[in-house]
Parts: sequence; C-alpha cells; structure tokens
Amino acid sequence: MVHLILICVIARRNEHSYVWVRNNFNDHGEKEVGHASSPEECIAMVLESCPDADIANMPTSGKGDCWCQYAAHPDMRLDVDLPDHYMSCLLSGRDARREGGLW
Repeated sequence: MVHLILICVIARRNEHSYVWVRNNFNDHGEKEVGHASSPEECIAMVLESCPDADIANMPTSGKGDCWCQYAAHPDMRLDVDLPDHYMSCLLSGRDARREGGLW
C-alpha cells in the first residue's frame, strides 16, 4: 500500500520561514479570514486579521479558505489520514519563527 504524505511546505515571509504540516487538529474557536491564493498570503492575512492567533490553516492545495486558529498547546502532528486535506502553520512561539524552517 502506498501513501502520499505531505510532510511540509516551507513558506517565506520577510526574514522568517514557516512550516506547514498536514493537519486540522486545532479547529476549536477558529475564525475564517477569507480566500488566500497562496500559503504566504494566508500567513499575511492571519497575522493582520488575528494578531493573537497561533496557527494559520488552509487547504493543502495552497489556495482556498484561510483560517486563524488558536491553541494554548498546539497539536502539530502530521495527519496522513485527514479526509478534508487541510494544512496548518504554527505562527506563535519561539520555534515557529526559527530561521530555516523545521522545529
């Protein structure tokens, strides 16, 4: 059995690298901020619309509805069985803005 796994997509915004992981575990209390045409645009939308958000979330296609998500203890596990094909990017905290990507 072969599994297609999206491990991460690295998006760059200014001097920071952000890592996207396929999951949608942090959807409690999320807020939709509009349609994004790229992961970079979704990050910008979340940072502007929800400066206290912990996570940006959008479809794994890299375009579509963009969401602000909140989590005191974000669950950023890779979910290979996720049926709705969303990916999340941790924005807050020391690890998310580490130059070069993966935490």
